[in-house]
Amino acid sequence: MKKVILFFVLFCMVLGMSSNALALTTTQTLTGASNPQWFIPNGTDPYPGDLDFARWSQPSYYRGYAEDWGWTHTVAFTIPGGSVTVLGATLAIEAWDVDVTGGDGGMRPNEIDVIKVGTTTGSGGVSLGNLTGTSKNWTTTTFTLDAAALAKLVVTGNTTGTLNVWMDISSLEKTNGYSWDYWYVTLRKATLTVDYIPAPGAIILGSLGAGLVGWLRRRRTL
Repeated sequence: MKKVILFFVLFCMVLGMSSNALALTTTQTLTGASNPQWFIPNGTDPYPGDLDFARWSQPSYYRGYAEDWGWTHTVAFTIPGGSVTVLGATLAIEAWDVDVTGGDGGMRPNEIDVIKVGTTTGSGGVSLGNLTGTSKNWTTTTFTLDAAALAKLVVTGNTTGTLNVWMDISSLEKTNGYSWDYWYVTLRKATLTVDYIPAPGAIILGSLGAGLVGWLRRRRTL
């Protein structure tokens, strides 16, 4: 029995090391250079001196609760052939002026900008949580996709992965029935990072597991 336990522990260690060794990473970053209509270009002042001026001079960047929008990430898988197994993914979003605290002295609810994946309209999808930040500062929020969110990553032809992202701006203003925007937010970039194993790696890991089961059966442990 001690040998079985020792073998199992060693197997788990090898499995973990093999998974890390075989894993590959692919990433895509969207910025104002690639999506100038929505992401503010580097070097552009998101708040040029006056709130109303910022709203009207940069309407596509500085957006309120009635101006929700989304985008699509497409990552490329580099594999020698066959299929891919996605291990995990993160989504990092750099945003400006996310007022998650304060609530305007009780006059308004705090700014809660909800990020969803798997939707192009805001309806349905899977929530990753909300952006973090402080008034008139740039902050990066990194979300780790859980199993439900990873299921929204669409793998096509084992060469690309596509993820639709949606931002529900100042969601509490909507649910509280306000008729005009108060909280605004600007995005500078969004980065999707995906860890995956190409088919040969998945086969190796599966073979290790099958080998353990066979050995245990020969030992009449199973």
